[in-house]
Amino acid sequence: MTIAIAPILNRASTLLLDGTGVRWPQTELLDWLNDGVLEIATMKPLLFTARSTMPIAAGVFQTIPAGTRQLHRIIANIAGPVVRIVPEKVINSQDPGWYEKTPTALVKYVILEEFNSKHFLCYPPNDGTGQLDAVFSIDPPVLVADGTIDIDLVYSNPLLAFVLYRAFLKDADTSDDAKAAAYYETFSHHMGLSVVGEAQVQAKEV
Repeated sequence: MTIAIAPILNRASTLLLDGTGVRWPQTELLDWLNDGVLEIATMKPLLFTARSTMPIAAGVFQTIPAGTRQLHRIIANIAGPVVRIVPEKVINSQDPGWYEKTPTALVKYVILEEFNSKHFLCYPPNDGTGQLDAVFSIDPPVLVADGTIDIDLVYSNPLLAFVLYRAFLKDADTSDDAKAAAYYETFSHHMGLSVVGEAQVQAKEV
């Protein structure tokens, strides 16, 4: 399901009583809409994902591909068996010398870096020829006025609220900061309901 960009910009202009774009040009509204998408991607990183083949570097320390935000899921080695994500303390306790094991092409375990989503460790050390089938969260696309964005329609109202928040923030020096705060609260409220709704669906699927 997709959302058309132009209707959101037009609705924003209508609600701002600025149909001709004198005070708030549509180029500005579009910039703020892109900011809103980035905000949503930060709040819900799994909204934008891509599955791809990741080459594995020699050794233990790995960096996710450029253009990706974080590793979401390792499916399997391209050449064979599935890969499990395990805590580093488990590996360290069971195999203290694992960093010095003979490198292989196949990955058995992946250890996520707690404070850096761009990196992870692989067990055993890789010989540099390994490849993983993986899913990553990615940067959202840059929107254009006559384009679309491939997300559910439920995000159209939060995006509109974010654009209006930024528009009234522009006029904060003329007492419109209260309106800006109200629209950001609306945006946050919609996003909170979205997270709760997804959690309920996931619970039913378990």
